[in-house]
Amino acid sequence: MRQVGILYSKPSLELNVLQPKAGFRLWLTAEVHLKFPLILLQSSLKITYEAPPGLKKNLLRTYETWSPEQISKGGLLSRAQSLFCLAWFHAVCQERRNYIPQGWTKFYEFSLSDLRAGFEIIDRLFEGGKVFQWEFVHGLLENAIYGGRIDNPCDLRILRSYLEQFFSSRLLSASANHNQRSKRGQAFPSQISLPNSCSILDYRGVIENLPEDDPPAFFGLPANIERSSQRIISSQVISQLRILSRSVEAGSKFNREIWSNGLSPILNLWKKLNQVTLSFSLPLCSLLYLPEQLLCLETFQSVKCPLLC
Repeated sequence: MRQVGILYSKPSLELNVLQPKAGFRLWLTAEVHLKFPLILLQSSLKITYEAPPGLKKNLLRTYETWSPEQISKGGLLSRAQSLFCLAWFHAVCQERRNYIPQGWTKFYEFSLSDLRAGFEIIDRLFEGGKVFQWEFVHGLLENAIYGGRIDNPCDLRILRSYLEQFFSSRLLSASANHNQRSKRGQAFPSQISLPNSCSILDYRGVIENLPEDDPPAFFGLPANIERSSQRIISSQVISQLRILSRSVEAGSKFNREIWSNGLSPILNLWKKLNQVTLSFSLPLCSLLYLPEQLLCLETFQSVKCPLLC
């Protein structure tokens, strides 16, 4: 398929005058952007892609967005390993949302923009051969980027623990001796061993060896958390189905109690009017001061008010 790039100075005006052929189809993929043409969005059939869950899928998506040049920039091994730590940290923060309220107390909108900001921080801190300061990474990720979305003290402590676990100098080294592997095992699962390479293929190979289903131990959670999570999800589904069934029943059946409560003000007014006998005719100006409920009687064609006859 040949790709054609078109630049419009005024896309809204251009799209209004275009007359494409009946068999013409244009497929577009886009992210959220303030300058995206509204007329193009309104005239298109929109499909939302939901990313598959799991740490493995999450990490693969991250490394699909990064090019080999971004990983091997400068030939710095510690930089390439730090980016893998960032990708793992981002995946853990997102996939931990599957265990609400045990994982996080609520659903936090950790997004691709947070990952991009973290990448820029690590990229700039490694420029110029300066001594890498992990305190800057901890402070920015905790207070400005990921931590800026968190409003619960317990969740903030969990985030701080992750930062201290995944972003530290003891995880990064050019040589992999036994002591370093044992320390790495405390941060990453036993299936994970940081490659001593700047090649993106080596890191993708590590990701491919991960299991499809995430063990709770990957998030630092107990093994029985799956039962609790499944119980909560099933309860939510059942409650939503009950609400849906109630709305269907309410729309298809006549509820005498609901109609009685709605018509009771009009019926009470009608009783009061029938109990009062007036020997004189009401002037026209007095009709303007009748209660508002009396106006509702106009909708009942078969009802006649003796006071107005």
